[in-house]
Amino acid sequence: MIRISNLILLFVVVSCLGCQSGSPDPPKLDSTLARSSEAGRIAYAEGDVDAAIAEYRDAIHRAWLMDDPYEAGTNAYNLAACLITIGDDERAQDWLIDARAELTRANSSVAYTWLLQAKIAQEAGHWTEALSMIDRAACSPPPCDSDDSGCCCNGNDACDDRCVYQIPCVGDKFRKKDEIAECEDDFRAQVHLAKARVAAELGDIPTALCHYAKACEIAKEVCSEDLQAELQNVAAMIHLAKEEYLQAAWHFDKEAKHSRLAKNYRVISGALELAAAAYSEAGQYQLAADRLSRVARIWFGRGDMDRAWKHLNHASELVNRAGCDATSIRLSLLADEIQQVVGGDLSLDDSLNNESLIEQPLACRRVD
Repeated sequence: MIRISNLILLFVVVSCLGCQSGSPDPPKLDSTLARSSEAGRIAYAEGDVDAAIAEYRDAIHRAWLMDDPYEAGTNAYNLAACLITIGDDERAQDWLIDARAELTRANSSVAYTWLLQAKIAQEAGHWTEALSMIDRAACSPPPCDSDDSGCCCNGNDACDDRCVYQIPCVGDKFRKKDEIAECEDDFRAQVHLAKARVAAELGDIPTALCHYAKACEIAKEVCSEDLQAELQNVAAMIHLAKEEYLQAAWHFDKEAKHSRLAKNYRVISGALELAAAAYSEAGQYQLAADRLSRVARIWFGRGDMDRAWKHLNHASELVNRAGCDATSIRLSLLADEIQQVVGGDLSLDDSLNNESLIEQPLACRRVD
């Protein structure tokens, strides 16, 4: 658990909330602002955080020109999520303050701003503050087009001990589902997941399971691949807290799958890296190497040859321990592709079957 606990906090912060809007289908009347906001969303989902930051700043500036508090607040929140991703928590908190002020002026919910600030506190190990922020989110009106602002906080939630792992997203139930009610269910589930994460980090397994079970029960009414990915992430964290590494790895694999289905490509590498770390802890080195090879390919696809090479190097070391020729061949293919891109800047071994790639510091103890 010690080896991968730092990975968890970093990954949770940048994956579980991401860039949100304040209602299921918020109106965007200005085409210039809409283009910047949508471009930011797409860039963030694909992992191009620098481009997302630039687009969200443009959207904020346009909203300021129009004196539009809803768009200014929503895009300030999204900018804060991007800043957290690159580790600039101080500026992120400043933008969250601005987002709350603007959204309040627009008579819109500030619930997600509190949840995101709770993630910052959790990353810093400020557990009491994190729980306080989560309670503030729970007591805020749901970020949906609804007048229902019921409060459910201070740990008085009913819990059960069941969970579902498949969400019914087809048929009449999906077609008839009220969008506002689904948005509210999604938000309530996220509040429970936030509490479950903190409890898991503190080693309070019963409380973590309690809130996780409640989130699962609510999630039955939400047809969302994003939410399903979050459920899998929290399940993995609970298993890690119990030192059940193989089960944790299975859930991280599922998280990667649901993130892909949600087209949230940015977080897939983080989920796979956590899966690799968990498989390695469980002694499943071939599975760990396979997941790291996928991480390396993702970074190759993003054009970051340095990170691709470092993850490839680590994967090759695990393959040597597992003795899997098929995985070695696949790693060699990626090594050849990297070599073609960077030319003579890297010196590759002739074979990955018995030797690692060139020795370089490993970069798999951090998830971006």
